[in-house]
Amino acid sequence: MKRKTFSLTTIVPADFKKAYDMHQVIKKVVGHHTFLEVLSEFAFNIITGLARMNGSTVGMVLNQPKVLAGCLDYHSSDKAARSWPWAVWACALT
Repeated sequence: MKRKTFSLTTIVPADFKKAYDMHQVIKKVVGHHTFLEVLSEFAFNIITGLARMNGSTVGMVLNQPKVLAGCLDYHSSDKAARSWPWAVWACALT
């Protein structure tokens, strides 16, 4: 994808110690209606889902710096590990 998104410089702070909302980054990069979050009510410190980019389906596993500074715990590690099989399956179908 060859597009510049200058608004990311206002979302992601230069100071790595400051938290930001990864959902805002997702909306800027893949668009609001092209991201399907999976297990959104479980392990808020990690985001898993499917997105469409340039007509292809991609699986996404992202840390959420806004919650627990994006650190992984038992539940978020479990969520990330369980997301790979369905992400690969969904990407293979498209």
